[in-house]
Amino acid sequence: RNLAPLCTRHHRLKTHGRWRYRVTGPGRFEWTSPFGYTYRRDPTGTTAVDDTTALDPPPPQVPRPRRR
Repeated sequence: RNLAPLCTRHHRLKTHGRWRYRVTGPGRFEWTSPFGYTYRRDPTGTTAVDDTTALDPPPPQVPRPRRR
């Protein structure tokens, strides 16, 4: 139920960027930023759930894996 096929960028945001998501239906996700703002993502695009999301800074840079 909680599995999603995330691309590399979104997986890194979730894992290293403190973003969270939950599956709300087939192909539908609700993402929450580290600042608590919520975005709805579905096949039609991304929609801000809160009116105050315009103040949310852009997502942090996704750290690249270190090469050894």
